[in-house]
Amino acid sequence: MKKLLLSLIGIFSSFMYSWGYSFETDGLFYTILSEKDKTVEVTYEYYYENEDNKTPYPEKLIIPSSVAYDGTSYKVVRIGEKAFACAIQLKSVVLPNTIENIYLEAFYRCSNLTSVTFSNTLKAIGKNSFSNCTSLTSITIPESVTTIEEGAFSGCTLLATIDVPNSVASIAFNTFYATQWYNNIPDNRFVRLGSVVFGYKGKKPETLQIEEGIKYIGRGAFRGPSSLRTLILPKSLRIIGREACESSSLTTVICSDGLETIESSAFRDCSNLTSISLPESLKTIDVFSFGACTSLTSIIVPASVTGIGHSAFEKCEQLKTITLPVLGQGDLASGNLGNWITSVFNRDINNYTLPKSLKTLIYTGKRIDFSSFSDLMIGSSKQDASTLDSLILENIETINGKLPKNIKHFAINKATSLPVKLLEYGYNLESLVLPFIGSGTQASASGDKGVLGALFGTEKDNNMKAVVQYYNNGKYKTYYLPVNLTKLAITEGCGELSYGALYGCSTLKELTLPSSLYMVGEEALHGCAGLTDIYNKGAAPAAAFDNSFTGVRTATCKLHIPQNTKPLYERSDGWKDFYYIQEEAPVKINVAKNIENAGVILGIEEYQTNDLAELKAYANSGYRFVAWTENGQIVSNDYTYIFSVTADRNLIAVFVPVLNDNDVEVSTDNNRINFTWQEEEGAQKYTLTVYKDASMTEIVKSISFDKNGNAITNRSTGTNTFTYSIEQLAAADYYYSLSSYDESDNLLSQRTGNCTVTSTGLDKVNHPNITCYATNGKLHVDNIYGLSVMIYTPQGVLVGSRTKANEKETFHLQKGLYIVRINNESRKILIR
Repeated sequence: MKKLLLSLIGIFSSFMYSWGYSFETDGLFYTILSEKDKTVEVTYEYYYENEDNKTPYPEKLIIPSSVAYDGTSYKVVRIGEKAFACAIQLKSVVLPNTIENIYLEAFYRCSNLTSVTFSNTLKAIGKNSFSNCTSLTSITIPESVTTIEEGAFSGCTLLATIDVPNSVASIAFNTFYATQWYNNIPDNRFVRLGSVVFGYKGKKPETLQIEEGIKYIGRGAFRGPSSLRTLILPKSLRIIGREACESSSLTTVICSDGLETIESSAFRDCSNLTSISLPESLKTIDVFSFGACTSLTSIIVPASVTGIGHSAFEKCEQLKTITLPVLGQGDLASGNLGNWITSVFNRDINNYTLPKSLKTLIYTGKRIDFSSFSDLMIGSSKQDASTLDSLILENIETINGKLPKNIKHFAINKATSLPVKLLEYGYNLESLVLPFIGSGTQASASGDKGVLGALFGTEKDNNMKAVVQYYNNGKYKTYYLPVNLTKLAITEGCGELSYGALYGCSTLKELTLPSSLYMVGEEALHGCAGLTDIYNKGAAPAAAFDNSFTGVRTATCKLHIPQNTKPLYERSDGWKDFYYIQEEAPVKINVAKNIENAGVILGIEEYQTNDLAELKAYANSGYRFVAWTENGQIVSNDYTYIFSVTADRNLIAVFVPVLNDNDVEVSTDNNRINFTWQEEEGAQKYTLTVYKDASMTEIVKSISFDKNGNAITNRSTGTNTFTYSIEQLAAADYYYSLSSYDESDNLLSQRTGNCTVTSTGLDKVNHPNITCYATNGKLHVDNIYGLSVMIYTPQGVLVGSRTKANEKETFHLQKGLYIVRINNESRKILIR
């Protein structure tokens, strides 16, 4: 009987759990979350089905911090899903300082709820948790909250005052949709609170520049089709939220240094995205971040990134080149290329495929393991086989395994050591770049380790060519090298080709030697009869022997050398045997700036053919670097541009001015804007233009004048100072650009900013004790004592209010000019 009773209790207990709660205390229902931690959530009544509550809730709900059940005390840590949805009796809710999360629709359609006291332990407010609470007029979010999810307060039609701290890093795009606060935001404005922007109200322009001070782009902020084409992100931005920029219209994204995290699906389904610049500050690229970006052909992930989520580049069907510093996320960041493929390109870890378009992988990490990579590239069928044929390792320190046989072009630009037989399966190699010839370290690469064959196999292989290579002790060994290997380049840093280094490598047609080379050992190129071109970058010929080039057809092989060095080579042993010694004219890489004084370009202008050029662009104060262009096309968005030099090029480094980050003094009064700025060295002409819109397309007025003030009225000139006023302007927001030009009409500088013009005739608040002051985006009003406070834009739009205000009130406002009206008196306040 006892066993039967226990069994029935167990069945009943399971039945209760299946209906959604564990026990009931004082009219509230609880679900046990953890017996170990002794935690519970407040949940809904198990037989609740609709808004006609079968158990009436009190008008004032006070959630306890702990509850006792079966002799055990449990801590209440969260409000469960739909816990009090449609509880129309509720008028006020007080949460204990144990609550950490409020789940989905917890207080949905509590239509009479007017007051919520949040706990100072609360971390997240869930999706639609207070949606359609139509009696809420104000909320104050505690500093502990970091996330407010989608639609949390949407449909709260009377909600006019929202106090959100800077601790909130994530606010979804429609969190406050259809509230009075949202409706009072003028069209064509960012929707923002504190340092978070979570949308744009009105039709988006083709180019949208997010203002400085924004640290987080909220979930879904720019999601969906629109006219938006180019998105320019500020230096202050740290996080791009989930699905934030999921838009098929977006083509270009310009990121500034400072961005740290791209959250999941941030750019997913951006099918027209062709260009995005990822800054050196970036640390994390989350799952599906660039999934289905079908127009993306290349992307450079900077070396600062330490984690890339699975499927980050899933369905990037046109991706041809990718640069990666890590090969996975978490445990996958081991350098195993097989794991990297499954984690970065595929949702299914058993799906061993690469994008069919992918041709080149550039890896900048320090460790790589080729284990299982060969099988992955072959695929389970011919249709699955990878098209990847170029692999470039930039700063490798440790290499395990052997190169996959599909690779045709393999480059190791830097390495501390090279393992024996690294290239044993490199049947298809056509070109090879190495830091030195041989295996082991550069210092130990001599004897049987100092020949090219040491990187290949010694067992007979019908797919490879047998090559006999001799050592300085008179011994030799037969190696098997690819029959199609025609190009070999040695990178800078290598100082010596040891004895017999390339002995018998007759398939080679082109050899590139670095300027750091100081010794070409005996028999180093013996039997390289296929060579047609040797590119030697050294201005001074490396020491060589009479037999260093034995077997090379010096009568027909061209020796390419730097300009003005031919006499040296014609007198040097070994080198003087070449009949065709051709001086290469330096290749010129010309770089111009779209704005002359916007920044600095570093990098030499003249190179030799096949050199690796490295250009760097640094923006001056007030500017941001956005791209390198050539013939009107973007070639790179990275401020460091590295490329192989093959011919003369003409590049333009593109900078854009940062709004309000300049030395122009702007003031407004009586429907007028006053501009003051300093004389600029070399400037022969200035043009000042004022616009109606943030995109700077609708011109209000444009004025050009020379350095002496000709053809200008209403302007006063100091010794080195210019002042100009534009009058009779309507009360509104305005944007300006001030451009300076030299005598050839080249743009020297461009400064941009915005300001707000107001009308005259405002009364002052005469109450002697009331004070208004602004700090960090907040307006503080003290000593009100029950009076009403209304906040308006200069256009008369209500953006905040308090009826029967407390002694002290705080309003969160965007940057700009506001009118504070207390009873029937008002004053102007500028929020910076």
